[in-house]
Amino acid sequence: MKIYVRSETIEDKTALSKFDPIRKLLGEDEWYKIEEYLVNGDGQHGLKEILYDEDAWEDYSDWRQKKYHTKPLVTSATRIKARRYLK
Repeated sequence: MKIYVRSETIEDKTALSKFDPIRKLLGEDEWYKIEEYLVNGDGQHGLKEILYDEDAWEDYSDWRQKKYHTKPLVTSATRIKARRYLK
């Protein structure tokens, strides 16, 4: 069971800023779809898995297509670029 805790501390806000480059690379629309999938989707994958793991990416893509009737706009090259921010 995953428990999500919302925090408003300076440290947490600073930590979240590391995702800004990923958001720019993926684009706002795709970023919000992935965010929605991570919070409300049926998938069991995290952001790192979605960017690295083809099975996780397929799971996200299937979810997105069922919900929005569109395929993700992100290419594998964009995902590779985004990975460097998650090391």
